[in-house]
Amino acid sequence: RVNAKMLSPLGVAESLLDTAERRLEQRKATLASDLATIDLVEQNMASFRKDMDRDVAFERLQIEKALDGMVRRADTFFEERMTLFQLPMLMEADKFKAEFQSEVMTGVTERLDDVVSDVSSLVEDRARNQARAVLLFGSASRGAFAEYRGNVIRSYV
Repeated sequence: RVNAKMLSPLGVAESLLDTAERRLEQRKATLASDLATIDLVEQNMASFRKDMDRDVAFERLQIEKALDGMVRRADTFFEERMTLFQLPMLMEADKFKAEFQSEVMTGVTERLDDVVSDVSSLVEDRARNQARAVLLFGSASRGAFAEYRGNVIRSYV
């Protein structure tokens, strides 16, 4: 009787529905896990962005300090040089330019290069570490994309 029921169209349909329902429940659990993982990654990324904004703001302040110092030196330079007493020197453009470079610009380019290099290294290191952490975290979760994440992780780590 059970065999006859399973061979009937209704029995086959019921069996297919049961199998499909089990698969859907498994997929639902997997998707719930993936959504929880995405939420955690988004929280982690928000924290990462906040840290990066703070660090970049500090480096921006260092650039502003270097430029402010240069502007102050330039103001002083022009106040001292733009007088009638300095007229002979003003007539010598090369000498004026050399003194300006020496008194105002000395060290500015190097300081700016250092700050930009520091912030570039910081951003690169933090981004690489963040990507690695997210990918490792993602590979540890049991989700629908575990195989895909595993392939990506091998290319980053």
